[in-house]
Amino acid sequence: MASVKSINSQTSFGRKPISMDAVNAFKEQLAKQGKKLSTADSSYIAKRLTEDAMIKEAPKPFKFLRAIANNDGEVQNTLLNTVFTSTLAPAVIFINPFVKKTQDEKLKTAFRQPVSALTALSFSFTATSIIQKALAKAANSGFIPSYDLRMSPSEELIKSEFKKGLKAAQKLDKKNNTTSAVAEFYKKCTPEGLNMDLVKHFEDKKGVQKIYMNQFGENLRAGRKQVFEALMEAKPDSIDYTDIAKGSIKVNKKVLDLKNIPNMTKESIEKFVKKYNVHNLGDKVNVKDSKAVKKYIEETMKSAPEAFKNLKKMVSPALGVPVAVGACIILNAIYPPLLKVCIDPLRKLFHVQPNTSVEGGNK
Repeated sequence: MASVKSINSQTSFGRKPISMDAVNAFKEQLAKQGKKLSTADSSYIAKRLTEDAMIKEAPKPFKFLRAIANNDGEVQNTLLNTVFTSTLAPAVIFINPFVKKTQDEKLKTAFRQPVSALTALSFSFTATSIIQKALAKAANSGFIPSYDLRMSPSEELIKSEFKKGLKAAQKLDKKNNTTSAVAEFYKKCTPEGLNMDLVKHFEDKKGVQKIYMNQFGENLRAGRKQVFEALMEAKPDSIDYTDIAKGSIKVNKKVLDLKNIPNMTKESIEKFVKKYNVHNLGDKVNVKDSKAVKKYIEETMKSAPEAFKNLKKMVSPALGVPVAVGACIILNAIYPPLLKVCIDPLRKLFHVQPNTSVEGGNK
């Protein structure tokens, strides 16, 4: 059921407390109105109670660790490297008795470590974010054939499209001095059978929006699935492009709406059909075996997002060398003036006497 999937994708962070007493109180309110909890409502409550109990028993660093775990390995490595380079490395350098340097020289070298780490972190995240957003945009628009996310949109696209739809509804309401457009938009994004009054009772604004957005994503994927399943299964000569300029095509005389799918030109669709249509795969799929065709389509729909995730993981290490070079250039530009500003307060803080040599520069 779509509603259960939407609800179960949530986490407990940022939510209002939930308990059986609070749930029973809400059920009593419903009973007075002659209503009761639906299957979707019960699923939501069960999920929330389980998650909240887990969070309650978890150690304090759990939120931080869970947030880190939700990111790609490259992000984790960068963050952890920055933390240790900014804290442990300077301490080891400063107190190391085996290095034949003055305390002032050690202090300058130690100070360089957090500056270097933070510079690398900011430059790395900025560069990686720009590249990955560009890749996601290209994949979501079907410009990378092997990673065509038009048939299974990424979370980034769903979030972006949800915000666009909501802003358009808000703009319409503002123009007409009404609230109906936003209400209608949220109605379409409400999981089937779920009482949103229940959700709003136990969720903050962000949590409520997340549930709406998840259902919006399911609706978007369902519409895309119908189109691309038809393009993969039908005979290529059964595709009628007559109305493509109007945002639709016919497959086996059935009209398919393309308005909400990017880059659906005749040329683009023909390329997709040539690559993915079962009738163009030779002996790879037995077109007379409906189960084999269905299995192929399901696997293809799932494989594109997984392949794109792997692509992003490969891109991050590939960016390592140019990112390192860029970070070094920035570090060498900002470190000397920072050292001049910070060295005297640091000497005072750690009770270090200055050398008689000239300050600044890379030690």
